[in-house]
Amino acid sequence: MFSAMVLGCMLNADGTSDPFKCKAFVSPMIWPTVEACMSSLQVGIAEVDNAGWAVVDYRCYDWENKEGIPL
Repeated sequence: MFSAMVLGCMLNADGTSDPFKCKAFVSPMIWPTVEACMSSLQVGIAEVDNAGWAVVDYRCYDWENKEGIPL
């Protein structure tokens, strides 16, 4: 089982991300396969970006192995 996670941060005036103004966005769905999770990440990344956050990192979290899947 996998969860899609996106880390978004607000940008400073110089265009760098502010590590003190970050938020984790997690899909409310638990996906049965890593492929389904990755597909949901595409949508999630676009939504976070469209909401004005700078996407800093993203991954699917594997609950069975308790680790993030590097993409």
